[in-house]
Amino acid sequence: MQKNRDILLLWSSYQPYNLGSQALFVSNIKLLGTSNNFHLISFYERSSRIENIEIDDLRISLHIHKFDFLEALKSLIFKKGKIGSLHTNMLSFVVDISEGDSFTDIYGFKRFLLMLLSKIILLKNSVRMIAAPQTIGPFRNIFIRYLAKAVLKKYSKVFSRDLNTKKLLDSMNVSSVLSCDAAFKMNYKNSENTYKSNDQLLDVGVNVSSLLWNKSDDFNIKIDYRNLLKDIIMRIAKLGHSVTLVPHVYSREEKSDLNVSRELALSITDYEIKIIKNLKDCIEAKSEISKLDFFIGSRMHSTIASVSSGVPTIILGYSYKHEGVFELIGYPYFINLYDYDTSEDILNMFFQSF
Repeated sequence: MQKNRDILLLWSSYQPYNLGSQALFVSNIKLLGTSNNFHLISFYERSSRIENIEIDDLRISLHIHKFDFLEALKSLIFKKGKIGSLHTNMLSFVVDISEGDSFTDIYGFKRFLLMLLSKIILLKNSVRMIAAPQTIGPFRNIFIRYLAKAVLKKYSKVFSRDLNTKKLLDSMNVSSVLSCDAAFKMNYKNSENTYKSNDQLLDVGVNVSSLLWNKSDDFNIKIDYRNLLKDIIMRIAKLGHSVTLVPHVYSREEKSDLNVSRELALSITDYEIKIIKNLKDCIEAKSEISKLDFFIGSRMHSTIASVSSGVPTIILGYSYKHEGVFELIGYPYFINLYDYDTSEDILNMFFQSF
């Protein structure tokens, strides 16, 4: 009988602040088997400790290791055989999740450097590295692309979750295996919801991305995202359908989907717009989404939750990860926001599908 293995989940999170990141955490642990000993390095942890984690039916003791850049650099230079408080020689292997989409330079050099340093330390200590299904890249800087290639070529296995990542890795001569996002398999509490006929009113869910609400210019989107969402919701409400806003990120104020959902709801005075405010984890979020008749979303894992639970969905995508993930499974109801100059073009296309 195989003994329990010590597995490091690199750059993941169990916290409910970002339900997409939590969905990847839960889904990868379920795939690996809950009897193993799990370790975690995350952007969000400021201390090393053991936490007893309970997310729906998932119950594990999680060994959390604080990652400090200067300490990690010393460890690399002086060959201490540690990453954070974790001795690398105790690890069976590492599952590198990289927050699902963060091994890239589009989120800034500092974030990339933190990830790169952690990967180099582990490889230098001869730890077996596996890249979980994720989006890798894009890399705008040629030197950063070279560094990423040098590291990834030393991995035992690299899984790409979308066709764009697969194409990029092929162009970098990095061997990879194509796989769907692990969260497609995440369980949920199935509702008894039945499909409604064309003449029945629908319960429509909408996920508003705070990234696009606050910083759409950062994603080269020309259309006014705020007005687009408001116009979509008002047209749906005018047809008599009910609208519920479904936040998927509950982090700091600027990044909180809940706060921008409240702002959007307050801007629509002619109709009652509901908000789901107290989702405790990614399982509950997917369960609530599964009860809806129709879903519109920009956060990718909110739309993975809806599509994988059988809810008709229109995806308002803003990065190449969205396009590649849904293209891989053959899901066609996808709108690239950066392909359009005006909201009216999107509205016309949207209501043809709706």
